[in-house]
Amino acid sequence: MNRLLVASVLVVGLLPGVCAALEISNVLPRYGPYGATRPNLKCLPKDVIIITYDLAGLTVDKSGKAKYTTLLEILNDKQKVIFSNETTPEPKLQLGGGKMPGELNVQVGAKQAKGNYTIRITVTDLLDKNKANAGKTFSYPYEVLPDTFGLAAVRAPAFGVVGTRYAPEFALANWTLDKKNQPKGEVSIRVLDAKGAEVDFVKHSLPAYLLDLPPIDLTEVNAVPFSHLIYLNRPGRFTVEISAEDKLGNTKVQMSYPFTVIDTTAVAK
Repeated sequence: MNRLLVASVLVVGLLPGVCAALEISNVLPRYGPYGATRPNLKCLPKDVIIITYDLAGLTVDKSGKAKYTTLLEILNDKQKVIFSNETTPEPKLQLGGGKMPGELNVQVGAKQAKGNYTIRITVTDLLDKNKANAGKTFSYPYEVLPDTFGLAAVRAPAFGVVGTRYAPEFALANWTLDKKNQPKGEVSIRVLDAKGAEVDFVKHSLPAYLLDLPPIDLTEVNAVPFSHLIYLNRPGRFTVEISAEDKLGNTKVQMSYPFTVIDTTAVAK
């Protein structure tokens, strides 16, 4: 299936001992690993989808290990499976406890046709003797948009730690190019505090911004990477706002997300 490239990473856990039925909960799309919650899965080709969830109730043997299968499937708008991948993890829960996180990654194909799709994950407990409770499934819809100007591959952690640096990353894809194959536009990044006051702001103008990057042939890969480094000098809740304009294509895009800065001195006491 050459129109869809999919990579999956599943990290799931277990409950020690023989437990109740397997359960999957707290299914959330995110902007990257440990990322802020993504409000929708409207994706450009080449975008990356990350979904996290909680898994509990797997049966564990005497050594503390579980054995189960994870089946990842991609379905088209007619609910036909167009891709599948199955793995059989055998993890050991070293710290004990009753819940472990799970994560899946799906890369949207560069030439995947626009339209509606579904991600489906099935986890089957191979050690559960009660076969009726051994398997659980969740599905999540997503939409592939046409190759238009927009944000892709956003990595925006949901939190940071005081005294460290925080750097959201993203790409702006499908710029309209002039006769010299150059874009014309602006990208601004604002940081707001919990009261809505602006505490940081930067604006990039293209093509001048491209002069500071390694050479990019936008006729081959029409995507420009961006990152914004923020020194986290105090705890609190903040919001990042990203605005971009493709002036040649007369198109604008925006997004925002919250993040929290944590002071670890309270935890260390």
